[in-house]
Amino acid sequence: MQWAVRGDDLNTRPRSGGDWALRGFRFQDAFALWQMSELLTCNGGLVALRYEGAQDVDLMYTDGRQCFVQLKHRPDSQFDWDFACIVMSSFATDELDALKSDGDASNVSYRLVTSSVPVGLEVDSLVRRVKIPSNAASLAKVFPPEIVTGLKKAPQNRLARAVVEKTVVDIRPGVDPCGDMRELAASRLMRFGVPYENIEAVLSVLANALAARRSFDPETILELITPHLPQDHLGRKDVIRIRETPYTSPMATAPFYAKGAFTWSALAAELDLKRDAHDDIMARLVTSTPALHIISGPGGAGKTTMSRRIGWDLHRQGKVFAMSWDPSLAEVSAWERLCGFARAIRRPALIFVDDLFQTEDAVEQIARISPSDPVVILATSRPEHLVGQKIDNANLDVFEHKLRTLSASEIKGLCERLDLPLPASGDLRDFEQSGNILLLIMTLLGGSVREYAKNLLEPIRHRSPELLGAYLDLCLNGRFDRSVPRTILLKRWKSPYFEKEEVLDNLVFVARNSGAYLRSGHANLSQGVIEAEYIDPAERTIDIASFVNPDNDQERRFAIGMLDNLIRAGENHFFELKRGELDQTVRSLIPHCQLADMQRLRRTAECLGISDFERLFAERLATAPPATGPDAALLIDSAKTAEDFQVAFPRLHRFYQMNDTGYARRNFIARCTYSANNNQKEEMLRSTVMWLEAHHYPSAEAKSVLDVIHHTRQLDKSLSTDVTIKVLRGAPRDRLVFRTACSIQAFLKDVELNALIVKCSDAVLTPENVYRDAGVFTIFGGAVRNRLSEVERQRLFDRAIEVLRDVAALSQQAGGKRLSRRLFEAALHFAPDAHLSVGRAQIIEIAGMSRVREHSLDSLKHIRNMAA
Repeated sequence: MQWAVRGDDLNTRPRSGGDWALRGFRFQDAFALWQMSELLTCNGGLVALRYEGAQDVDLMYTDGRQCFVQLKHRPDSQFDWDFACIVMSSFATDELDALKSDGDASNVSYRLVTSSVPVGLEVDSLVRRVKIPSNAASLAKVFPPEIVTGLKKAPQNRLARAVVEKTVVDIRPGVDPCGDMRELAASRLMRFGVPYENIEAVLSVLANALAARRSFDPETILELITPHLPQDHLGRKDVIRIRETPYTSPMATAPFYAKGAFTWSALAAELDLKRDAHDDIMARLVTSTPALHIISGPGGAGKTTMSRRIGWDLHRQGKVFAMSWDPSLAEVSAWERLCGFARAIRRPALIFVDDLFQTEDAVEQIARISPSDPVVILATSRPEHLVGQKIDNANLDVFEHKLRTLSASEIKGLCERLDLPLPASGDLRDFEQSGNILLLIMTLLGGSVREYAKNLLEPIRHRSPELLGAYLDLCLNGRFDRSVPRTILLKRWKSPYFEKEEVLDNLVFVARNSGAYLRSGHANLSQGVIEAEYIDPAERTIDIASFVNPDNDQERRFAIGMLDNLIRAGENHFFELKRGELDQTVRSLIPHCQLADMQRLRRTAECLGISDFERLFAERLATAPPATGPDAALLIDSAKTAEDFQVAFPRLHRFYQMNDTGYARRNFIARCTYSANNNQKEEMLRSTVMWLEAHHYPSAEAKSVLDVIHHTRQLDKSLSTDVTIKVLRGAPRDRLVFRTACSIQAFLKDVELNALIVKCSDAVLTPENVYRDAGVFTIFGGAVRNRLSEVERQRLFDRAIEVLRDVAALSQQAGGKRLSRRLFEAALHFAPDAHLSVGRAQIIEIAGMSRVREHSLDSLKHIRNMAA
């Protein structure tokens, strides 16, 4: 998208004459600051702002709309028709320039922001947007000569009509309208996460950045304010990925398709091919939160590019705040900041995850998502990785979108973008069925994948052997979407910054936020490069592994992954030729391996026939303390019986006491429920409740703790009561936590807990929650009704009647979902004895509106007879 009024047009005399105002008009600056704070998160679809001279501020939106704003702070003057005509005449200049540059000004609108008081019938009709024909006729009569020179009367009238129709008047009277707009900006900045004590400094930074003709996009604003954000803010940590805007990228189409690598710049320039499924997936993506949407398809199907395109479009429409998955988000505190940030900006967070089921920390975090988290996960996966996989969390809606084939229209569109002829009809059918868009591109551009790869390598080979060697190392691992530690490349090839070489542009990428890893482009392209160079994968794997320091966690795990690649690739002939050297490589790693490392090395050791590996692994499992979350998860899974778990408990409990991680912590708590002895359960409860408090009671772990108490009634009553009260206070709006606390109260019968449950009930027992889970209402009634005063029973009964009426209405809207009679029985139990007959009549009335399960007529009869 381009500005309808180009930069050169801003230097024309009607506009440049107002530049003197830039130094003195606080009104323009205050409005610009407010809009810059909105631009920070693309609020309302705002994607660009241009600060001008007399024309003041221009706004661009994601759907192509542009609004040209005039700001006039004249508190001591009246807003009369003469003044309105002067402003609209300048808008007429914009209208003509837009028509001159694009031939179409339908996407352009105008806005006058003023502090003056309107006077006169014509101004009143302009503000209310009525009497447009007569106002347009009046405006056409007073156009300045420099605007209408060369225009006949009919075009002048059409111009006036267009300007009047498009002009919106925003009147901002008040004692200090400038201060009001600065307050709006401050509010938006605080919602974004700028600390209160830094607000004035940020406003000053933004105000100092205002200069005539300067344009701003979200990235520019973020860069300006980053020094004033907290150290752990998502923006400072570079988690936010969507930055480039589509009217600044200079990229050409051919390089983007030729190298098969996704970049935000290419997306910004709209170089990608819009897929047939795009609109459908995009429409379904924000219908509910939390949710997991998986785009599945074969390698090279374009899953990553498509997911980023959808996220980009939603982000720029102001519907989500999009970012890529970062391993730090697996930590509870980081996830809480993310959710808090999304709630603060009142927009869901959309998180991209590539190869979901190959990203263990992401799967672990997804399983812990709370039903209240404002998050949508947009993931990719290959079909074979989906087999047997499930997300173990009933609070998450999961959707799969299949990207298995290429349509004829998609292939045609791709060929048109590359300015190449369509493949032959037989080849066309093969490509359609394969769904591999990258393979099609390489074939179109090179004749075959191998020839294409050869052509790609020539300039790298010519540049230097070191660059070629490093790129081949990356491609060897890139065949499986694996990245390489920069430290290993530095040891092998001496230069640490390969990605900055021009010949490797869009071929080598920084893989993680820390910059410690590099990766090649797409797996299909990497495979083509290895084949074109006739690389022996086993020999090169052994060579690279010789540079690995096994005491370094990152390098050791990388080496284990490389060895696993050989098994996954099924390259047995290479494997067999190097069996002895591979055996030595594996044995050199074993003494340094942690538990999860041993598990990952297991398949390689089995293929090599290392006979004592299983014994070494079993010894390690029996004695070694877990060092990481994956170690702890493996130790939990390896404890097959309750006795095994009780033996492993001291190591696991100490790990979770000493480490703040949330990785597999819920699994540890859940196993304690059925496998730990009572003393161990009490130990776990005492330590875990402190962790919960430090992390603001995340839903999954909070409920798991209460499950331990609910299923083990022989625990110390004082401890059980104390923990339940703390958890319920910490997560008072969580439906599942509330429900479990009610079940615990049914046997604890504690006065303080009873009062807390009643207090929390208003927030939890909403019509939506009760409609989705009628059991939460009936369990609540059973837990507290016998320990209530008549006054409390009356209040709760009145509340129950309101909820039931809304639930019955929801049922009818959803097509008459049958409601359980237990729901009505539970409500009646709250009816005070003195008003039992009245309460029964109200319940029967609502039940009659609903289709009650368990035989409607018998249910109604049963309700009528209750408490008779």
